[in-house]
Amino acid sequence: VLQQQQVGPHNLLQHIFSGASEEQARRPGSALRPASVTELRVLFQRAKELADIFFRYIYDEHVTYGLRLAALGLPQTDEVAQRPNLSFLEAVREANMIFHLCESKYSEILAPRLNPRLVALRHSLLRLVQLVQERRRAISCGLEAQIQQGLERTLAAIVGHVRHLLNSEQKAADFRPPIGGSDGGASISGGATHACAQVCAYISGHVVGRLAFLDGKNGQLFRDELGIRLYSTCHKFKYSLSGGLQALCDLTEYMACLKPVRHSGFLVDGHDLYDVLCKLLNLLVIQPANLHDICEEESLRSLSREVKQSFIMLRTDSGSAEVHNW
Repeated sequence: VLQQQQVGPHNLLQHIFSGASEEQARRPGSALRPASVTELRVLFQRAKELADIFFRYIYDEHVTYGLRLAALGLPQTDEVAQRPNLSFLEAVREANMIFHLCESKYSEILAPRLNPRLVALRHSLLRLVQLVQERRRAISCGLEAQIQQGLERTLAAIVGHVRHLLNSEQKAADFRPPIGGSDGGASISGGATHACAQVCAYISGHVVGRLAFLDGKNGQLFRDELGIRLYSTCHKFKYSLSGGLQALCDLTEYMACLKPVRHSGFLVDGHDLYDVLCKLLNLLVIQPANLHDICEEESLRSLSREVKQSFIMLRTDSGSAEVHNW
């Protein structure tokens, strides 16, 4: 979105700041040694005008507008049937580049000319400096909030599409196939289920690369939200022994396709969400006599009995006395 304008942001910045840089080179240190109060006032006024230029034309009318325009393409629903438009992530990348360039130029050119120490007790000039600094902080906070809100909506759209794929493609027969694959059921093949393959193809082909340039917090947010979605999906089905193995196989595929995303910050009693989910899925495949010992292992001991019980009850043999009395 930001690249569609005829005058790119970086060319605009170079044009704005080139004159100031040339003047600074011709008169090194002169900004710090004004000859009179009048010259000081003119100096401050020109610095404020330059600050106003990139506050208005670069931040307000270019970056903020571009982010707002890109956010219009984000869906509003929780479950997204069509693959969502992720152009907002590209807009964030451009906005971050422009913001860091502006901050660098501000520190290099404007900050020395808007140094409060130059104004001493001249309150009118000091107030001018304070206004520029306050506006700069407000713009920075506003951009950060706008970006974060858009990122949360983007990640929600991605997870919403994953939710749609799981709800529409994941079948009960994936985890409880008829014996021998009869009656139209599919036997466990050792590979990922069709739903898992669809989700992994979407994440690997359209999501992971776009998340690579985000900060760790937002990469973690996506990974955690997907983990929570998988946790919820697990409770929709009953699992035979081979079905539990299939669920573990799917989880392995999910973890592999998420490997480029930064490690999760969402921990369950000090353990990674996906590690805990793997341990819980193991409750579907072990022998009933071993359930108690597995539940007392370090990674599961701190989880409530209700959480562990919720997975054990997903077993097809959960009605047996041996499983019921684990």
